[in-house]
Amino acid sequence: FEAWVLGHNRVHHGHTIKAGFDFVWHPQTPEEYEAKSRWSKLVHRIEWSIFGYGIYYMRQVWWQKMIAFDPTGRHAKAIKRDSWIMKGVCGAAGIGLLALGWAAYGSVLGSAWMLFKVGIVPFVLFCYVIGWVVHVHHIDKSIEWHGRREWTKYHGQVEGTTIIHAPRWLDLFLHQILEHSPHHVDMRIPMYHLREAGQAMVAHFPVPERKLRWRDVRTNTKACKLYDFDEHRWMTYAEARESLAATQD
Repeated sequence: FEAWVLGHNRVHHGHTIKAGFDFVWHPQTPEEYEAKSRWSKLVHRIEWSIFGYGIYYMRQVWWQKMIAFDPTGRHAKAIKRDSWIMKGVCGAAGIGLLALGWAAYGSVLGSAWMLFKVGIVPFVLFCYVIGWVVHVHHIDKSIEWHGRREWTKYHGQVEGTTIIHAPRWLDLFLHQILEHSPHHVDMRIPMYHLREAGQAMVAHFPVPERKLRWRDVRTNTKACKLYDFDEHRWMTYAEARESLAATQD
């Protein structure tokens, strides 16, 4: 919990779309991508594709920013305490599932199957759902990232997110979080008032707004791969190659 408070509330919300600070779907430049190894380029292409939302979240956010990192400063004690509690609960749950699998199937394979279907599969599905939701919130051709000196709170909290109108049945499960801009302006707004607050924002500010359509999600994901911080524009891999070639010429 404390790692989430630090990463989400203080870092992500406090520095949304600020280069070098906001770690949630932070874009890389064409130069940074070109300097990568073949393996790292492949990982980037997978994580920034429509099939990679969950992989990105699992590796970049959950593992690196909440599990594997070594906290320092005044938040370290609370984060380490929560980490041990989480590991203890997960360990006990894992042992319990293995025992339940043995009781149900009477074999090691049965125990592993129980752990896989009850523990691992739901977690992977969760990572894909939240990874997609966060990507839709913050990655859009109309959203510009900014360097530290030019960044303002207005850039981050008003221009740095989207308002997406999902079908009512989907909002029932996602608690209207796709109406995301008001959540960044003030996290204290209850989820059931996000739609109302979003419409109040749209009436006064140029907030990116649209209906949720799969073809838009697919098109936007294809268009936003790398970022040119000087020109403030998203680029595909092909556009990045052309830009680098033009620079070298």
